[in-house]
Amino acid sequence: MADPAALSDIIDVKITLADAEIAREGFSGVMLVSEHDVTEDRVVTYEGKKADVLKVMIADGFIAGSPAYVQARAVLSQRPSLGRVKIGRRAPEDATWADTLTAIRQADGDWYGLAVDTRDAAEIVEIAEWCGSSGEGEFVLYVAQTKDADVKTATR
Repeated sequence: MADPAALSDIIDVKITLADAEIAREGFSGVMLVSEHDVTEDRVVTYEGKKADVLKVMIADGFIAGSPAYVQARAVLSQRPSLGRVKIGRRAPEDATWADTLTAIRQADGDWYGLAVDTRDAAEIVEIAEWCGSSGEGEFVLYVAQTKDADVKTATR
């Protein structure tokens, strides 16, 4: 007769350990976008602890207090903290935010969260519209801040 105190007499359990790789960073990939001249690259990725990332950003030419630096410091201060942030560059020749974000997405599409250093209502709406139609099956979580009451109206 089976012993009910022994699980092996009731069920057969097999455990297989295997390494698995993920193709995307998922919900933790964050893109921080600002206009800067630190690099010509559309995206620069920083990895590590907050203090290390901020130190490397300063060494690369970002100024403490600049929009990219402030955004990175804020994101890396969250708990649980991220181990990677991506700094996207808005180029002066970009006519629209859609141009900027499309170029950034083409350069590096492995991100989910988006923060941009604008507080302008019209620009926030333009960015939000891009996020809602940024490609086949893609979804972007866009975080914005503004004191502008015109950012959302019944006509938009």
